[in-house]
Amino acid sequence: MRWSPGNLKRCIFQSMVRALALTLVGPLHLALAQEVRDKPFGSSARLLSRSFKVDARGAIRVLCEGLAEDDLIVIRNQERKGQEREVRIVGGVFYGMPLKANQRLPLSSFPLFPLAGGYGPLPEDLLHVHGADVVVRRPSSLQGVVFLDLSVPEGVRVHLVVNGRSIINTVVSAPLLFSEGQLGVGPRNVAGTVWRAAVRIKETEEAVPLASPGEYAVPFHRLKVRRRVELGINAGQAKQAVLGIDETGRVVRALVFTDNGERDPQAEEQLRQWEFEPFFVNGQAVRVVTMLKIR
Repeated sequence: MRWSPGNLKRCIFQSMVRALALTLVGPLHLALAQEVRDKPFGSSARLLSRSFKVDARGAIRVLCEGLAEDDLIVIRNQERKGQEREVRIVGGVFYGMPLKANQRLPLSSFPLFPLAGGYGPLPEDLLHVHGADVVVRRPSSLQGVVFLDLSVPEGVRVHLVVNGRSIINTVVSAPLLFSEGQLGVGPRNVAGTVWRAAVRIKETEEAVPLASPGEYAVPFHRLKVRRRVELGINAGQAKQAVLGIDETGRVVRALVFTDNGERDPQAEEQLRQWEFEPFFVNGQAVRVVTMLKIR
């Protein structure tokens, strides 16, 4: 191969996106066991979690200061009924660059890119709860994508203020996501928020090509399970799994999150025993990243 500037740029770009793929669906259990920018992600792999009670017809105010463009906030109603009227808050940081559709990464990001990736809890001193006020102060020195996931009881009004700008002041029905200065449809659980912090590609009926050649994001319903292992999930313990599947249909990566941001190593081990029929795009078997809701 002649090393023209175009070829060199293409080679560097491919190396970068392969590194990103490893950070997204790679062995996260290794990243969680080591320090991530001086913040240990403990063996329980727990994100920062807080909760407080709120009146049946109450209101809360969420004040976010210093948020960057790529940071995201998700607000949704609690799906489970009969629970105490609590606001549940889960916060974390994705220490990497979020992948966006058709994104071209600058060459200047290459020297630091292989070191990017991995998740950590939001530092506790950045999140404060005062009565019905939730305050997040993000220092400019914090590197990565900050994500905040709030689950509120039905009927509770939420006033979201970001960097002094009032975004919403209403009772939330459908899950909402605020990022890059805009409101959109949000994920339905914490695992979806964790995923969206790193991947800004909307779920679709079609297979979405990722930046890494031969790798696609595919809705789970389009995949055919060849071998299934019972997961032993108790009734009412809804969880979300992110799976990485190779060209042969073998599960090579499995991440399972509970609603409060904890991982389930036992379910992950069982999911790695699943097998799928190979997924084909244009007649060629490809690698697949998908999400599965476990009930």
